Amino acid sequence: MKQFKRLAIAALCALGALTLVTPASAQCGPDKPAPAKTKKAVKPADVAISVKGMTCGGCANKVQTALMTINGVLSATVTHDPGKAVIHYDAALVTTAELVAAITAQGYTTGKPEKVSPKRQS
Repeated sequence: MKQFKRLAIAALCALGALTLVTPASAQCGPDKPAPAKTKKAVKPADVAISVKGMTCGGCANKVQTALMTINGVLSATVTHDPGKAVIHYDAALVTTAELVAAITAQGYTTGKPEKVSPKRQS
């Protein structure tokens, strides 16, 4: 009977009919960032932005998700320790000011964006 229940729960989860509730402490942000709306950058750029106020991986995930919803952001890596966001984006579609605004809208403060050398070809 237990095995049947596990199978039923797994099937419902796979179909999206059932979502599991996580503790409030784990709900700083969604689990997976939304996919970027663009696939290839016309004018690729990379920037690092210090982010102050993040206390956990959930906070970093919240910032990463906010960045990934911006059209033109191709990838974003955010870590709460040392409090940094590294963003690969299309400068033809989005500005660093928009990236900073997305982070501050989540309740965090930022440092000055610093350009970093691109790590990949787009």
